[in-house]
Amino acid sequence: MTLAELRKIAETLPPGATLTLPRDALLRLTEEAAVTPARNGNAAPTWRERLWTCPPETRLGVLEVAEALGRPRSWVYRAVSPSRGRDRLPAKRLDGELVFEAGAVREWVKRRELPMGAR
Repeated sequence: MTLAELRKIAETLPPGATLTLPRDALLRLTEEAAVTPARNGNAAPTWRERLWTCPPETRLGVLEVAEALGRPRSWVYRAVSPSRGRDRLPAKRLDGELVFEAGAVREWVKRRELPMGAR
């Protein structure tokens, strides 16, 4: 059975219905999904896309911001450093972890963008 076949079966069921799958079949389906996540064109959008469409109050962690900006995690940590002064990436701490608001990250990116050819 493939994910597409399972989806067709699930679509025929009434709302609230349950479906029981053998363990091995479920493991095969999850392996297939991990290997080919974009096969059906239904892959979840990445943070690179979601940053610009999610509500501004959406909270992000270091990994999401790094993915959204196409940078390594180490870059994100450097970008929030106090040594960057007023130009640092806006962040807060929650129980010692860095937390970012999507709207603030978007505004920060917009302020830093330069037109092509500008320095």
